[in-house]
Amino acid sequence: QRTDVNVNVNPTMDILYIRMNVLKKPLDDKKVRQAISYAFPYKDAIEKVFMGFAEQARGPLPKGLWGFDENAFQYSYDLDKAKQLLTDAGYPNGGFTLDFYYYTGDEQVRQVAELLVENLGKLGITVNARAMPFGTLFTMATNPDTAPHLSVHLWWPTYADPYDYMYGMFHSSQIGVFDWSFYKNTDYDKLIEEANTVSGTDRAKAIE
Repeated sequence: QRTDVNVNVNPTMDILYIRMNVLKKPLDDKKVRQAISYAFPYKDAIEKVFMGFAEQARGPLPKGLWGFDENAFQYSYDLDKAKQLLTDAGYPNGGFTLDFYYYTGDEQVRQVAELLVENLGKLGITVNARAMPFGTLFTMATNPDTAPHLSVHLWWPTYADPYDYMYGMFHSSQIGVFDWSFYKNTDYDKLIEEANTVSGTDRAKAIE
């Protein structure tokens, strides 16, 4: 045992996201997206992939950043609920294939991909997982014609403000940049813009 080395373990604001392309069938159906969310083994990922040095996200913001909501809804691993949602969506036995693109050079991302492939397979969903350099992934994921059903990236804040996350990944102006879900909601856009405008003078209102 080394006595001349000190190891400090501190939380970061990094979050690994699996993005769902809402334009591409069958992910244009909310129930299918929910089913996939219930089919991911979060505990296994934390314990076996990240060796306990991670925790499941709760909402889109990291713990420790202002605006984080500790009461935000959080998915759990529940294959029965996932199967029911697929049945409600008209896919009782799965029976479809999803393209999932992720970037090379990160062993943990590769293992997360394996977990997703394995567990969606239990629902009768085939996942075509493909690894590629991040530059190639970015080019493909930002173009509606080449974007996969599912993609992955790690987000860390350029600056420690919720706007960095909420605008960067979900504002409709970021389609073609980092809105890899192709999510577009003008009401959401206005709320995020308003929150950013008042955040310097009224943080409580910005959080609201």
